[in-house]
Formats: sequence, structure tokens, C-alpha cells
Amino acid sequence: MLVYSANSCLATSKTLLAKELELIKMRAIAYSTMIDVAEREFNILIRKK
Repeated sequence: MLVYSANSCLATSKTLLAKELELIKMRAIAYSTMIDVAEREFNILIRKK
């Protein structure tokens, strides 16, 4: 039963990592959007072009 437990643990770990990756991607999109809005609304350069 130890092998089954290890496989179950790996599957759970993989699921948690996938969820964490999705959150990190969404955070990056949010930050990028926030910078885009700030540059457009306040007419300032934040990113180097």
C-alpha cells in the first residue's frame, strides 16, 4: 500500500502545483494590465519600450 500512497501524494502535489501555476499566471496578467492602464490613463512610461 505504500506505493499507492506515494502515487496519491504525487497526484495531489501535481494538482496543487498546477493550481499555484495558474494563480501565478493570473497575477502576472493582472500586473501587466495594471501597468497598461496606468501608462494609458496617466500618460507615463513605466515599461521600457
